[in-house]
Amino acid sequence: MSHAKKGDIIMFQLIKRRKDLTFEQFKDYWLTQHNKIEQDIINKGRRKKIVAHFVKGVMGRGEVVAGQDLPFDAVLELHYNSIEDMKASADPEIRARLSKDEENFIDMEAERVSYILEEYVMAER
Repeated sequence: MSHAKKGDIIMFQLIKRRKDLTFEQFKDYWLTQHNKIEQDIINKGRRKKIVAHFVKGVMGRGEVVAGQDLPFDAVLELHYNSIEDMKASADPEIRARLSKDEENFIDMEAERVSYILEEYVMAER
């Protein structure tokens, strides 16, 4: 019998774009501008991986429906080796730099809840 393999500690955040930006403008800014800051964070900190997932649609009853007005446009995924690494990565200077740039593309008024997850890899190839 094979067992699930323990993976990373992951922080998820559901992200809503600024109201004055199209989805493509939001995505482009994140991937071309904000990503520069994220590259610096990876090179200097304890985060293992930063992933942005952009919503393509909603699945219901086996069908994918695109273009829905959802409460979020993307999911931010931050990977760590441990809870201790996650806590240690909360550097105030980096957080301030991130927050200032996030104002350029994220709806700062929208609720942002962080979900802390313990990953187990069920199957992979």
